[in-house]
Amino acid sequence: MNSVGSAPKNLMMVITAFMAKKHGYGKEREKMASLREILVGLKDGILALIMPFIIVGGIVGGVVTATEAAVLAVAYAFFLGCFVYKEIKFSELPRALLETVRSTAVVMFIVVSCSAFGWMLAYAKIPQTLSDVLLSLSDNSAIIMIVINFILLIAGCVSDVAPNILILTPVFFPIIEKLGIDPVHFGVIVTVNMAIGLVTPPVGNCLYIASNLSKVGIERLFIATIPYLTSSFIVLALITFVPQLVMFLPNLLMK
Repeated sequence: MNSVGSAPKNLMMVITAFMAKKHGYGKEREKMASLREILVGLKDGILALIMPFIIVGGIVGGVVTATEAAVLAVAYAFFLGCFVYKEIKFSELPRALLETVRSTAVVMFIVVSCSAFGWMLAYAKIPQTLSDVLLSLSDNSAIIMIVINFILLIAGCVSDVAPNILILTPVFFPIIEKLGIDPVHFGVIVTVNMAIGLVTPPVGNCLYIASNLSKVGIERLFIATIPYLTSSFIVLALITFVPQLVMFLPNLLMK
């Protein structure tokens, strides 16, 4: 699954390389960095490179929860910025905290709104109705998967990841079982759909976070993401209709 999960990122790397060449990014250097420059840069950044190991290693090793890992990462970044690299001044902390509160408030407002919307859907029994309608459409798994993908993409545009997974997964799971679709395959499809939803308006949490950090308008930012969204749609289509791309590694491990 890890190899499949990296497929959208790999395709985005290709697009990034194409865009960089097209717009001439990086041409300010006449030649590539020398080995000595790379080693100097590595030496200067080695402490910062430890941070991913603190986050991932702590979570995977069961030492800390995801929230605790985030706290550790912030504390470590604060220590490096203030006392090692000395790029952060104590006088700048109030402004940094204010910017953090603003960014967090935007995200949490979206999450709360989406949670309330999810409760309304559950109260109105819309998921159960949706399940009955889907099964009445066709017994062709390809058609059902197209419809499910469409619903997940629309839900990703108007709701947050957590409510979508909590509400829609129980609805679709009995359907995909009846159609003989492997739950692992379906899980990857849901994950890719939700990843697309994170950068599609009107909700698009990541889109708003990026806009807040970069000070770039949502409209301009969304237009810039279109080539990358296109690559995600291509990957979504491939993993939906070619299940072997998803199930190759799990099947290999289960033998």
